Amino acid sequence: MLGSILPVWFYLSTLTGASLTHYLRKKTPGCPGRAWPVWMIASVLSVAYVLDFIPPVPLVKRDMQIGINLEKNNGDMLIVVEKAPWYKPWRLLSNDLHVSAGSRVYCVSAVFAPSGISTSLYHRWEHYDEKQGWEVVSRIGFGLSGGRQGGFRGYTYKQNVQSGEWRVKVETEDGRTLTVYHFNLYTEPPTDTHFEARSI
Repeated sequence: MLGSILPVWFYLSTLTGASLTHYLRKKTPGCPGRAWPVWMIASVLSVAYVLDFIPPVPLVKRDMQIGINLEKNNGDMLIVVEKAPWYKPWRLLSNDLHVSAGSRVYCVSAVFAPSGISTSLYHRWEHYDEKQGWEVVSRIGFGLSGGRQGGFRGYTYKQNVQSGEWRVKVETEDGRTLTVYHFNLYTEPPTDTHFEARSI
């Protein structure tokens, strides 16, 4: 309604909901139950939001893919992704990505935002180092305006990416995490790897 995703609106709406529930409970004589559990739930939600366990309301992840050869076609983005191997029938796509050395690796994300929302999102590319843990390689932003039913899309890419364990976080300007994509990158593509183009 206000076109903003600032944390203050989350806390204010949580407080308003708990207060309204408490008020209605007090104005309903003879009704069984107590109002204090509502305040416990509101407190847990507030702590979870501070600890980044709850994504920034009202943004919702629609889709996110890691792949190669990104193209725009008739309003869609086509990205080439790696299919899961035959011995993992429970997965459609692999969380491994085999690329040639020096190739670009793309990250595309689609995020739903209600009409009137205008903000910036970021892709935070992180690589895992056995000694240092997760290290930020880059943080690249893209604009977002709400109202598109299929979600607003943005993409970033890295080139000459080293092999290893990676993750890309979609986050807001103030660092709140919307979603995380984990993948393993290999710079020596095997001959039995299969790719397909997916629309996002």
